Amino acid sequence: MSFIVLNAAIGYAVASPGDRAVEPLWLFAVAMGLHFLANDHSLVEHHGERYQRIGRWLLVAGLITGWLIGTLPAVEIRPEILALVLAYIAGGTIMNILRHELPDTDRSGDVVAFATAATVYGALLLSLSPGG
Repeated sequence: MSFIVLNAAIGYAVASPGDRAVEPLWLFAVAMGLHFLANDHSLVEHHGERYQRIGRWLLVAGLITGWLIGTLPAVEIRPEILALVLAYIAGGTIMNILRHELPDTDRSGDVVAFATAATVYGALLLSLSPGG
């Protein structure tokens, strides 16, 4: 259920008109796409056929529902609430990354991948900042 809510929040953030927090949108989309791929792989491993048959559709439904809400002109979320939505997205993404990327005792190679990805993404964000 929490993944459905997270996907809905991501869908809303993408469709939210004039939201400077997710600009540049292409970078946000790439990051979320990679996040979705990692989550999908993990959920297939843990839930197998049940996730492939039903779970994927529920996650997509959450994403589309959030996107539809974000495109409605009558729905305008106050900046404080939008900040909480974006914090939820960031927190959920970081928790999933930490859970799946940092090593257990038998997955020490993932630390290098995690550190490399964090460095590259940080450099991209710094290069796109107004002062950079």
